[in-house]
Amino acid sequence: MAGPVWLASDIHLSENSPATALAFYDFLEHAHNKASALFILGDLFDVWVGDDVINHPTPWLKQALEALKRCAARIPVYVGLGNRDFLLGVAFIKHIGAHPLTDQTLLTVGTLTALISHGDEYCTHDQSYQHFKWWVRQPWLQFAFKSLSLSQRLKIASQARAQSMKKMARLAHNATNTKPDIIDASTDAVTNGFSHFGVKTIIHGHTHRSGKHTYHLDDQICTRWVLPDWEYDHLPTDANPRSGYIQISNRGVDLVRNNIA
Repeated sequence: MAGPVWLASDIHLSENSPATALAFYDFLEHAHNKASALFILGDLFDVWVGDDVINHPTPWLKQALEALKRCAARIPVYVGLGNRDFLLGVAFIKHIGAHPLTDQTLLTVGTLTALISHGDEYCTHDQSYQHFKWWVRQPWLQFAFKSLSLSQRLKIASQARAQSMKKMARLAHNATNTKPDIIDASTDAVTNGFSHFGVKTIIHGHTHRSGKHTYHLDDQICTRWVLPDWEYDHLPTDANPRSGYIQISNRGVDLVRNNIA
């Protein structure tokens, strides 16, 4: 497609993140005025327990759905699944007027072709998460989960979220850990992605470690771009709010970080 194309991920919209949500809605307004298309590469929501929540949305969710609808009415919006909102389904996509993304997609803008995805598939050192992902993506298990009441699903999701946060905090603060950094992308998985899809550019989110990484493969320079995560509400006292996106245009790939002083 023609550029400029914008990509974002890891916004983690929720009832408990009102400032992040407002920043994202402002981003959507800029996107439909300046971009030819918007790709959201997973974790748009901090948790998603089934598309039936849109039938009677809470006020914060209603506001989010309306903002997404406005953007999708102006430009194509593509939504992929993350590790927190992997239960986003056809009903949600149709409701906001968007288009679904597969787990890994080849996106061509001008002369540049990039492999885009959420990015959790590259974190192969985290074997416990990869095992968990395999199970929760099973259709029969998702059917059983969706058969539970909304309150039961929310309780289970809250417990899973709490366990995940404890794990992340433990890994982040364990300075004596000599094992591979399991919460980051593994070099082997990334290089396999370059080789398997025949691309020189990979763009993903998930790791919350935005930046540009260069690899030398078969006398070629390949680049992995990591999207910024969004956080305006739950920060240490000495940290600035953060957000950002990637733009692909005729000039190439640009990483735009919004770290507010």
